[in-house]
Amino acid sequence: INENQERLLRVEADVATLVEQLNRERYTVFRPLLRWTYRLGATVARRLPRPARRLLQRLKRRLLPKSVALTVGVARPPSETGVDTEPVLDLGCSSPGRHDILVCPVIDWHFRFQRPQHLAKQLAQREHRVFYLSTTFGSAAAPGFRVLESPAPNVFLVQLCIPGKQPVIYQDLLSDSARAQMVAAVAQLTAAGGLGNLLALVNLPFWRPLAEALPGALVVYDCMDHHAGFSSNTPAMLQEEERLLKSADLVITTSARLSGMVGEFAANVLIRNAAEVEHFSKTPERLAYPSERPVAGYLGAIADWFDMELIIAAAQRFQDWDFVLVGDTTFCDLSKAKQVSNIKLIGEVPYAKAASWVHSFDVAL
Repeated sequence: INENQERLLRVEADVATLVEQLNRERYTVFRPLLRWTYRLGATVARRLPRPARRLLQRLKRRLLPKSVALTVGVARPPSETGVDTEPVLDLGCSSPGRHDILVCPVIDWHFRFQRPQHLAKQLAQREHRVFYLSTTFGSAAAPGFRVLESPAPNVFLVQLCIPGKQPVIYQDLLSDSARAQMVAAVAQLTAAGGLGNLLALVNLPFWRPLAEALPGALVVYDCMDHHAGFSSNTPAMLQEEERLLKSADLVITTSARLSGMVGEFAANVLIRNAAEVEHFSKTPERLAYPSERPVAGYLGAIADWFDMELIIAAAQRFQDWDFVLVGDTTFCDLSKAKQVSNIKLIGEVPYAKAASWVHSFDVAL
């Protein structure tokens, strides 16, 4: 009975796949013409004033039936194979002279808003389409992708879906089979979104095999950290970084010290970290940490490389000050810090509220 049930399920899956393929094939003749027409109209629409573009978007949502209209911010339920063959969001089209940028990130978009997300938004504002990958992978019977949402204009969050074991980008090396499946998934994304002039912006050495395997893609490595300084990195991952440094078309570093270290392997361009001045310069209506005592504050990650002993020594020396640490904690021993009354461990806060914390500080650490 179990064998017959398994056979029946396989037959049903095969029939569903066949029907789906036949339905897609019905539009094969017309799709290139429709895609060309859509891209031409999108190119013209991009040059219109912003009010006119908004009006066109409203008209589009009203005129297209629900079965065709593309809903921003809502992911389609998985298909029989667990992947999307067509994007849920309106991905627009490539702008002349611009790149379609595939961000191979070190963090997810919604984890902690910092350099990768800022660069993605700024590139998107310059009319490059940005496809920001998820750090986790979807499970599926065949390679594919899901468009999860569009958090900013011209920015699309994409999850690659692959069969088998899902790699962990912070500790695993990308196997040949997983790389081939990811390349196939990106190929589907390329076909569905009409990607051209592809540029892979790599934040973590894990992605090197994928970035190098994408046909015709430029590879840019944004080296943000000294990876040997993280206890979670293995010698194999450091070897991957060395290969990436030597093979990338462009290497970017974030500090003079890092630039010198990387310079032993590859020429690089120094683009320092920065702040979104408009976001932090506005005085908030309320301070996140109002205090009559002086406040020394820190905003960011608190990991095993964080010098907690120094904070403890400073707090004990200046007991009339509050030392406010805002950020998620990873592999950092907080047991001694919790015993010091004027050290305040806040935890992670949303980027939207970061300014109200910074304005609470008399001194930023």
